[in-house]
Amino acid sequence: MSQTGTPQTPPVLRRTPTALALSLALTVSLLALVGNDLPLLTLSAAWRTMLEAIWAPMLWMVSAWGLGALLILPLGIQRERPACSLALGVSVMLSLDHLLGILALLSPTTAIGLCALGLGAAAWRIAPLVRTFRVDASPWAWTWIPAAGLLLLASASPPGWLFDSEFAGFDALSYHLVLPTEWMSRIQPLSHNVYSFLPSYVESAFVHLAHLTLAPTDEPFRGLVAGSGWRLIGAQQLHMLMAIAGAWVLRRTVIEALHADGDARTIDALGWLAGALVLATPWVLVTGALAYNEMALLLLGAGALLVALQTDLHPGVRAALVAWLVGVACGAKPTALLMLAPACGMLLLHAQRPDRARRCIPVLIVAALVAGLLALAPWLVRNWIASGNPVFPHLTGLFESGHWTDEQVARYLGAHRFDGSLAQRLALVALPDGEGHLRGMSHPQWGVFWLVVLAGTIAGLARTGRDLRVPLLALGVLVGVGAWLMLTHIQSRFLLALMAPATLLGVLGVARLRCARGLLGAALVVQTVILLGVWFSQRGGMPTMMIARGPAWYTGNAQRQEVRGLDETQARDRLRAIERAGGLPVFAWINLMTPAHDTIYLLGDSTPLYVRAPVAYHTTWDASPLGDAIEAGMTPGEWVAALHAQGIDLVLINLAELARLIERDGWYDPRVTMEHVEALMDALGSPVRAWPKQGRVLFAIGEDTP
Repeated sequence: MSQTGTPQTPPVLRRTPTALALSLALTVSLLALVGNDLPLLTLSAAWRTMLEAIWAPMLWMVSAWGLGALLILPLGIQRERPACSLALGVSVMLSLDHLLGILALLSPTTAIGLCALGLGAAAWRIAPLVRTFRVDASPWAWTWIPAAGLLLLASASPPGWLFDSEFAGFDALSYHLVLPTEWMSRIQPLSHNVYSFLPSYVESAFVHLAHLTLAPTDEPFRGLVAGSGWRLIGAQQLHMLMAIAGAWVLRRTVIEALHADGDARTIDALGWLAGALVLATPWVLVTGALAYNEMALLLLGAGALLVALQTDLHPGVRAALVAWLVGVACGAKPTALLMLAPACGMLLLHAQRPDRARRCIPVLIVAALVAGLLALAPWLVRNWIASGNPVFPHLTGLFESGHWTDEQVARYLGAHRFDGSLAQRLALVALPDGEGHLRGMSHPQWGVFWLVVLAGTIAGLARTGRDLRVPLLALGVLVGVGAWLMLTHIQSRFLLALMAPATLLGVLGVARLRCARGLLGAALVVQTVILLGVWFSQRGGMPTMMIARGPAWYTGNAQRQEVRGLDETQARDRLRAIERAGGLPVFAWINLMTPAHDTIYLLGDSTPLYVRAPVAYHTTWDASPLGDAIEAGMTPGEWVAALHAQGIDLVLINLAELARLIERDGWYDPRVTMEHVEALMDALGSPVRAWPKQGRVLFAIGEDTP
């Protein structure tokens, strides 16, 4: 005790944050030394990459927390203010990024100004707390170190290397990171990339990062890809920080839900263990370390559940805040409406006093509808203006189909739904499909997560008593699983939308057992072992091998540095030597060895992230320029002339991908067959370069091309 009687934090506890930070750094360093053939180089590159890039996403997150801190006082939130501030602030920042981008107002000035406003608010809220600050020195905080360290390290790998289940981050290479580059001037739907019609709130934050870091907008490599590509790592780290922040908000949600149910130390332990179990779930590593959008659902979903537990709030305010958070989560990934909203709604209903429930329900419904629509209105309006359909490419039977034909709509929707029977759908929850793939809760990358949820649900239902939260949450999660089964194409990763309510459900039930801490602790140990197994199974046991090379190895900017100062002949000789040594990927070769201002058309490939501008591409669902020429009745020679008339100078044909999309999956423009592709190759003449092992061939369209 001090002379004033105020309890003093013991020195050993004051050192705890430092010890945690050092442990995290040691964990990252040890993991960086394993899984590559140049451990010391990889270790050095990992730390250089992480430190070079992480300042911008950290600035974004702290600014978001500051904006949230401005809101909680007028809203009347009294409990769990830091966690509520973080969830609300992230929702506001994502919404502002998206809205400013639509209005073509997202620029370096507004990006920096928005962060300055948030930082000022954060400083204003933190200043009064400094003198009374006490360290939260729970020993259970150490349980987060292994998974958090692995997330941090994995986010330092260049996009296109990890993970096997994501085909090396295919979605990031085709739209999560590609669209922010195309949206540097304005966020808008693009006719050649149907994914630009999705809400894309997280991708809007990536645009914010590009402007915040003063990324160039008028160079062959612009936006996030500019220079060494360190901004791409920053985008991944922002998503990684959302994962950790989501686990922290979920921890506070668990503590808030249990605060009146038992011993404070036990509740604190369960909160930390719940967050650690989430972080140690391999699916969180796989998606959280990539520039995806699922971790926004975890963070905003946990925040919505936490606000739903704030019983001192006015029912209308509480319903509006929950709906706003769920609405912004839908802005990150629309499946949140089907899978996250039901559980949040159930928890909202539980918070109403029985004698006022009948009178409050209409207020809750109106408040929730208004707030939810407000959160999604910018996306709905921009889609309506662009296509006549606010949710394009869905609900085309109710609204218009925009620039798409009926065939395109049918092809897209057919590939994004499951056509099996109800029995087959139910079987996929735990059993493999006809090709032996696990698509549900038994996917190895879920580990023991769903077993813990199931055990907690059974225990909670067996000891419900007067507390109806477990059965209500169980019903909400069950509705979400039903939506996943009936309204999606049943992919295991999509169940991440249920992670926040499922975790709360499982822990509420487990907490009623005497062995709660032991059960969660044992589950965490098993989950961590599974997590490490998934990590070291990537890329033949070499998951960290590409960290030292970085994104610049894919673009050719790294190799360009090696030949700086050489004349043209020497540079080409040196580049050919690098290629023979295996250090020149396909796109790097094209970027370095073809005329800088030539437009390249990707036929088959839809991952243009590392191709220098100008580049023409389209997703497999969008119309093909070659298909248009074929439909017009042209000859193969005229196809080439039509492409050249559109400004195309080079054509890269991915025969392997086209064969898969056309002949196996049937997902490509049906006007284009492999016979047409072969005829086009004959018309193009001799190739400039071929990569037989990858099935890629590069052609040039010249004045003398037939």
